[in-house]
Amino acid sequence: MSSVTTGLSALDRLDRLARLDTSIHRVDPRAKVIATAVFIVCVVSYGKYDLLGLLPFALFPVIMATEGGLPLGFLGRLLLVVSPFALVLGAFNPLFDREVVAQHQGER
Repeated sequence: MSSVTTGLSALDRLDRLARLDTSIHRVDPRAKVIATAVFIVCVVSYGKYDLLGLLPFALFPVIMATEGGLPLGFLGRLLLVVSPFALVLGAFNPLFDREVVAQHQGER
């Protein structure tokens, strides 16, 4: 199967998933946008090294996907396509972030 056909098939599947009748699909779209905006503001308000504090925020997308009837395997495959971009950004982070995190005190 060509990559164009695969892409169109994925778009068709997303379109069919958008027409599902679940509790999440019945919520007003404006409320979903506001909830997502609040989620993003809360996530970015944490410090960049506070990974343990961000762990509970992983529940929001998982709960939304499961309550919305979205197959996690399909979403995982879509995330695999985007993950190389996130990895490249993470690899270049030491070039952009020049703040000292830890400092060796040495002997006095």
